[in-house]
Amino acid sequence: MALGRFAPHLISTQRMQAQKFQAGLQPRVRSQVACLRIENYQELVNVAAIAEAEQRGLAIQINSERKRTMPFAASGSAEKKRSFSSPAKGKGIVTGGHMPSAYPLCPKCGKRHPGECRSGYGVCYRCGKPGHLIRDCPNTAQGSGAGDHKPRPHIPARVYAVTPGDIDADASEVEEAGVIT
Repeated sequence: MALGRFAPHLISTQRMQAQKFQAGLQPRVRSQVACLRIENYQELVNVAAIAEAEQRGLAIQINSERKRTMPFAASGSAEKKRSFSSPAKGKGIVTGGHMPSAYPLCPKCGKRHPGECRSGYGVCYRCGKPGHLIRDCPNTAQGSGAGDHKPRPHIPARVYAVTPGDIDADASEVEEAGVIT
């Protein structure tokens, strides 16, 4: 607003200043402030600052409550690993036609899964045999589709060098292709 003195016609009244300020607020703060219909710029700035502080405080409180109620995993960083590999797992989202939340909560690992908990035994979670992980499970080849990923073939990147002479010579080709130069 310090630059408003150089262009007073752009921000002429308190009401217009307040509207412009409100339009630039974060959506969550804007939704809290908009219902108050404040037309005084300075009052709107003060209320928006309070609303932002409340939002931050609420986010910190929710985050700390989430940390306190989160069950500890046997592997230590299993929650972090899962969040990077597939965000849909363990969030109650229906994937593949089954309901993950239909399984009981395991008291050992804190996750929902059918049958006996295999966490901490060093066995495959698919077949229950030791010596390999689920991604290397020989039972995957029977058509489950989960581990049938083929590595992508290496395709070299394409790089084209263009010189000023090439542009003049190929201008008609570019125009014929429908690209404007």
